[in-house]
Amino acid sequence: MFFTYRQNKSHGVFLGNLLVIVEADTSKEANDIAFQDGEVYFDGCRTGEDCDCCGDRWTRCNNDWDNVPSQCGKPLPLTGDGRPGYASCPGGNLSQKTECNYGVLPIKIIYKTGVKCTPDR
Repeated sequence: MFFTYRQNKSHGVFLGNLLVIVEADTSKEANDIAFQDGEVYFDGCRTGEDCDCCGDRWTRCNNDWDNVPSQCGKPLPLTGDGRPGYASCPGGNLSQKTECNYGVLPIKIIYKTGVKCTPDR
């Protein structure tokens, strides 16, 4: 199962990856993995990292998941070996970015194996 974290534009700016996708067996496990990775954090308004008017930058996921890494309701492209993701993954960097309503979105995928795939910037 793949759980997608979508970044909210707190303080009027995006920071880092706009989407972080985590492969996990449960939403609790996905939340723990996303937090331990260091980019995603929760309760930012309560801790003062995010502004109250914009809301928390990241929120915990619930039981909403996809069978493959997806964004904007559509599966991401497949790698050459048929694994969901991007062409050069799991080699470390994604060889392409995909587009959504905001244009090109930086994405990070964290697989159960510990492999992290991020876009070339």
